[in-house]
Amino acid sequence: MNRIIGLMVGIIGFIPCIQAQIVSPGIEDPRLASDTSGKQHDSQVMIVSPGIMYRDISDENRPPEPGIVSPGVKCPGIMDGESASGPYFGQTAPGTIPKRFAPSKIPLGAWGVTFSPDGMECFITQNIDNVAVIKTSKEADGTWPNLTTAAFSGTYWDMESHITPAGNRMYFGSQRPLEGAPPDILHQWYVDKTDTGWSEPKPMDPPLRGIFMMFPSVAVNGNMYFTSGTGPIVDGISVSRWVDSCYQEPELLSDSINYLYWAAHPFIAPDESYIIFDAKADSTVDITDLFISFRRPDGAWTKAKKLPSSMTPGGCAYVSRDGKYFFFWKTNCTMWVDAGFIEKMRPLMGPYLGQTPPDTIPVRFVPPSLQANNEWFWHGSPSFSPDLTEMFFVKYLKSSDRTEINYMKMTDGLWSDPVRPSFGSTSYIDNNPLFSLSGDTVYFYSQRPGGPYFFVVRQNDDWSEPVSLYVPYPDTLSTTWQFSITRNGTFYFDLWQKQGDIDIYSSVKVDGQYMEPVKLGPEINSPYQDWGACLDDNERILIFSSNRPDGFGLHDLYISYKNEGNWIQSQNLGSNINGPNEDGFPSLTPDGKYFFFTTAKYENGDLGYNPYWVKATTVAPVLGLPDNIPGPRSIRLEQNYPNPSTGKTTIGFSLLKAGHCNLAVYNVFGQEMKRLLDEEKAPGSYRIEAELSDLKPGIYFYMITSDNEMITKTMIIL
Repeated sequence: MNRIIGLMVGIIGFIPCIQAQIVSPGIEDPRLASDTSGKQHDSQVMIVSPGIMYRDISDENRPPEPGIVSPGVKCPGIMDGESASGPYFGQTAPGTIPKRFAPSKIPLGAWGVTFSPDGMECFITQNIDNVAVIKTSKEADGTWPNLTTAAFSGTYWDMESHITPAGNRMYFGSQRPLEGAPPDILHQWYVDKTDTGWSEPKPMDPPLRGIFMMFPSVAVNGNMYFTSGTGPIVDGISVSRWVDSCYQEPELLSDSINYLYWAAHPFIAPDESYIIFDAKADSTVDITDLFISFRRPDGAWTKAKKLPSSMTPGGCAYVSRDGKYFFFWKTNCTMWVDAGFIEKMRPLMGPYLGQTPPDTIPVRFVPPSLQANNEWFWHGSPSFSPDLTEMFFVKYLKSSDRTEINYMKMTDGLWSDPVRPSFGSTSYIDNNPLFSLSGDTVYFYSQRPGGPYFFVVRQNDDWSEPVSLYVPYPDTLSTTWQFSITRNGTFYFDLWQKQGDIDIYSSVKVDGQYMEPVKLGPEINSPYQDWGACLDDNERILIFSSNRPDGFGLHDLYISYKNEGNWIQSQNLGSNINGPNEDGFPSLTPDGKYFFFTTAKYENGDLGYNPYWVKATTVAPVLGLPDNIPGPRSIRLEQNYPNPSTGKTTIGFSLLKAGHCNLAVYNVFGQEMKRLLDEEKAPGSYRIEAELSDLKPGIYFYMITSDNEMITKTMIIL
């Protein structure tokens, strides 16, 4: 007889104060033999009933009788106020602290729960007279009946069922006779959903037929993950891929998962984005913990990490089909908890922390693991390196009332955890880290001596000591924490007076030195607080925050465009960006594709300020247009006259060669408002009298395209 482990009936081995492990009939616990280190495990066993062995016979470590918790061991979190109808036995949804699931319906000692996709039918394994039996309950007429033995179970040793994501098939382990296979070995069988219930059991087809496999879990694409074994020990977790409507030879997963001892009982996410399983940290411990691994962009798995302490030790993981709830076995009980912890543990992978790029509606940028919480919130938008593989951001620490800089780096597609960079301070306020265009220098604000502005230079794999960056300003004014540096080195920053007025200034760089700052004109500054200027590299736009009274909230974001070398009157970015709270810290990504700002959108559950992002052309269509194209152009566009206008204006343009010419007017959101010209034109100079009185007052763009060239300019309608 082959001696291959029957791991799962040993569920009692999960209890931290119970060292026993139930083993399937005729299957020896491998811990009774020497491990690979040569260490001899305790070989004293107790025969409880034919074929059931426990490795420790001491009274305090004997397993409980069915339905009885061991002395001193309590099932935590028994839930009150159970309901009789609705999904998941009508139970009140759990929070972030695990609690016992359906204590009046699910007996102590039952394990391996699985549900139909709608949560209205349940299957679970229970030990009845030392025989594993699959039990079931299904809501009917608003009531969940007590568990009964499933129609296909009860005669043989059956255990650990798993319903596929589609809900049309259920796999389970069984020791029922299988022609051509060794007796008393756990094989996988399945039943299909029918109009009246479930079909008769069928064995797996080759190559999975007749081999030892346990606790299968199936993804949407059909790939099956399971505990595998080829001898007297468990090999670990394997996958059999579903290709051309049949399963392939099993493949053992990588050491990122199987580096752990006794890796078993996997649950695979429907999209294969993560896998949860139980294992031991090493061969010297007698209990299992729950671990999770995530799939990387290249298909490899991240190194498995242990689940939060409230869920370990434990085993037999299962996540509801809607992804909301996590079920597991712990201290002889079936437990459940809100599954939100999974996303918080998910490593960040790919460009922009792996977040889905936004469109024209701002969305929260950060994943759950980096969202503002009761301890800290974002103070500013993220700052990315030019190659988008590094990111700085600032945390405001509530307990110490200061800000600190954090740093993350992407290596092989995987982002590191946030750390304070080597130049970061543990006592002074640091703020506003900003990459240079080359990425080899980082500028930042600090209240350490010699400030307030500093820079560090990349040195090998680290940064230099901070160097003071001198920018002059009047002694009668004070700086804020925000600044921006353009391609030509112009330094935009905020200065404020004691009475609270904040204005935006600029300082140009001449022969390597910054000159005395100049206050920007009334097109930008107001009698109120105007701060946090953000500019594109070529100084075509300037976005800033202000608390002037015409806004949507406490602070709104405004934009101004440079026209013929001068900034035009700034305009509110509108309710698509601004909300009823504070919106500030504007930032553009190095590739010019996305616009960031920081806000507290409490309707999204924000506990503090988080960064949001949106497609950059949503706030400034000019960012989607080519700028300063080298070489001669075949078209020329003149500034409209008069500008500003009350609706009637003249636009002049010239063509050096014949071609199809298109001239149109766009609003600040990039929407075409009026087509002025769309026809073939011969070389020459032209003037168009544009009637735009039907457009609302505001800032508009007019753009001409011809022969794959385009030029845009700004106009104002009063």
